[in-house]
Amino acid sequence: MKKIFLLTLAMLSTLSFYSCKDNDTQGSTDEENRLFRPMFRTNDNTGKGTDPYFCAIEDYNDIHMYWYLVNDAVAYEVKWAAFSWISSGEQGWLECDTHVDGKKLDGDVVIADPAKFDLLLKNRPYSTKYGFAIRALHSFDPTGLSLYDGESGIYDVLDKEAAWKNDPMNSKWNGYGTLRQWADYYAMETQGRDWVPAVIQVSNITKTTMHVTLNRSIAKYKDDDKSKMRARWNFLDADSTVVKVDYLTVTPSSANPDAVVPAKWQKFVIQESEWNDNICEIDLDGLQENAIYTIDV
Repeated sequence: MKKIFLLTLAMLSTLSFYSCKDNDTQGSTDEENRLFRPMFRTNDNTGKGTDPYFCAIEDYNDIHMYWYLVNDAVAYEVKWAAFSWISSGEQGWLECDTHVDGKKLDGDVVIADPAKFDLLLKNRPYSTKYGFAIRALHSFDPTGLSLYDGESGIYDVLDKEAAWKNDPMNSKWNGYGTLRQWADYYAMETQGRDWVPAVIQVSNITKTTMHVTLNRSIAKYKDDDKSKMRARWNFLDADSTVVKVDYLTVTPSSANPDAVVPAKWQKFVIQESEWNDNICEIDLDGLQENAIYTIDV
């Protein structure tokens, strides 16, 4: 009786073992094998109000993103868009991806170093709120891609089609939530301009042209205002009365994001020889009729 009982237990144990193994194999899916979703590091999930590695606005309009690394990821894709366009959640992001009703992403990049866990977006428009999304990539091929803003190892993939984008092992996006889904949502707003000298003046606007006058001197301001500007901006002279102005950019307003901007005005580098008594005169041409533009220096 004792030997029979032990043999019966052994048989049951064997049957149970193989049954469990078969079920595990049959139940395995691509969805289960996806990479885990990364998360942006915020005060909500770091547990430290003074954590040095959490997403923050730096120097008024620089956006510094940090995230948690994911095992087996080969790269990370980060994209961002105007908050008003993605505030509805996943549907808003999909509409930006496919340019529905003029909506579009403001940026889409891949960080090719799997050990890198931050991205610095410099000189974003002031007082502007963005939504962000991130995913871990199982595969990535940089062939044919250009670097984003000249940053080594960071590739511009905005509106680019590639096989690695559809890799079923890529993680799902983190950031497609809404305000009610705080763990799957992140947005930040750049700060407003603080003590900015009035450098730009526009005149003689026609259908496709306008005249721009740049004045980089702050001599006209009160001493108290000058002190505040000097604490904020870079100056060329020892007396800190001439603001450093390197280039001018012209971009379409969000009201008409597809308006034409000639290549030379997308980033017009201003040579020192073009300044006369700290005044620079520029005639913009080739603009689109009935369009609104933003001019920055």
